[in-house]
Amino acid sequence: MTDNKIVVVGSPSSGKTSLIGKLKDGNFQEHPATLFHIVHICSFDIDGKPFQVSIYDSRGFDNNPGIIFLPQFKQYTAFVVVYDITNEKSFQSSALMKSK
Repeated sequence: MTDNKIVVVGSPSSGKTSLIGKLKDGNFQEHPATLFHIVHICSFDIDGKPFQVSIYDSRGFDNNPGIIFLPQFKQYTAFVVVYDITNEKSFQSSALMKSK
C-alpha cells in the first residue's frame, strides 16, 4: 500500500479541518480552531488497489507562514493551501505561503 503524506496549511479558521473532514467522512462541518497539529489517516481503494494518505492538519499560520518550511515538512508529498474566500487577509496569507 502506498502511503502519501500531505500537509494542509492556511490562515486560522480558513476551513482546513472541515475540508479534511469532508474527504475522510463525507461530512463538511464547522470545527473549533485547531490548537495543535493533527494527523488524519485516510484509506481508499483506487482501481481496486489500496491507497493510504496521511494528512497533516496544521494550525493556522497567519503570524509566521514561513513555519511550513521547517525541515520535517520535507517528507511530505504535497501541500494544500486553503483560504477563506470571504476573508481577504486569509487570501493574502495563502498567496504568501504559496510564494515560499
